[in-house]
Amino acid sequence: MFFARPHMPAAELPDAEYPLILNTGRLQHQWHTMTKTGKIATLNKLNPGPFIELHPDDAAALDIKDRDQVAVRSRRGVAVLPAVVSERVLPGNSFAPFHWNDCFGDQLAINAVTNDAIDPLSQQPEFKVCAVSLQRVAAATALEVQSPQYASQHASQNDDQASALASAAISASTQTHVKELAMTDINALAKLLGLDRVPEINLDANEQRYMQGYLTGLGTEESRQRGGVPVLPSTAPLEPAKRVLLDGILAGIFSRTFVSESSAASHSSATEQPQVTVLWASQTGNAEAFATKCAQRLQAEGYAVTLASMDSTSPSTLQKAANYYC
Repeated sequence: MFFARPHMPAAELPDAEYPLILNTGRLQHQWHTMTKTGKIATLNKLNPGPFIELHPDDAAALDIKDRDQVAVRSRRGVAVLPAVVSERVLPGNSFAPFHWNDCFGDQLAINAVTNDAIDPLSQQPEFKVCAVSLQRVAAATALEVQSPQYASQHASQNDDQASALASAAISASTQTHVKELAMTDINALAKLLGLDRVPEINLDANEQRYMQGYLTGLGTEESRQRGGVPVLPSTAPLEPAKRVLLDGILAGIFSRTFVSESSAASHSSATEQPQVTVLWASQTGNAEAFATKCAQRLQAEGYAVTLASMDSTSPSTLQKAANYYC
């Protein structure tokens, strides 16, 4: 049953110090809690990480561009998020989803900014609307961004550095779709090798402390940008059998082989394979996944396949294509 209630103004409205409205809420492709957010590959292609969305007019006035790091401040706290400039929000407004928190990186929890006021009847928090200020920033520690002197001391920022940091949070949206490994295939291989029992990893206190430091270093921005397959050094204080097992786990997680477009093109020309272009347009990723399966089937039949999204393909490209499917 729906009970009508009179309209109530927001507990906090913009003013000279905090001139913009921040609206928060859920995204269509993520869950409210951390049970699934950031853990489903298909959803991460659509919404790979936190962001602050603002109107192009406000972005121009604040000298903020797509993927710039933006400090979002309210009377309660601060968050630092990559910018998304979009007309989906109205001028004077901004939007940040509340799915992500500090486990994805420092200063990413928008709940540090939102309002603590609650509705007197439902007791629901009024974090849908609060007054904020936005400022483009470069890389900074959490304490630096929270400092009152930060804004005056950092008026001029390093655009390249800010853009690199922001792109790390949203780069998954531009990654090429990769077919997910089927557990049935993995289990079949394990059974064939007689290795279908999950190995026990028993680390003593010293080994655990070393692996804690190893994982901490692995998770730093510099380490993640290097890519590659992490390997434990020979100086690691681990028994040889444990080191081999952990190196195998690292290889299973990080080691992948990709065929570049240039090598694929040279291979197809050398073998004179028939050319096929498969185009997809997708909102939730289903059409893209289906197009990928089609491309894989065509490759298995001996075709040289080019797989691409429609928005990245020009009419002139289609005119040159001998065969294409949408």
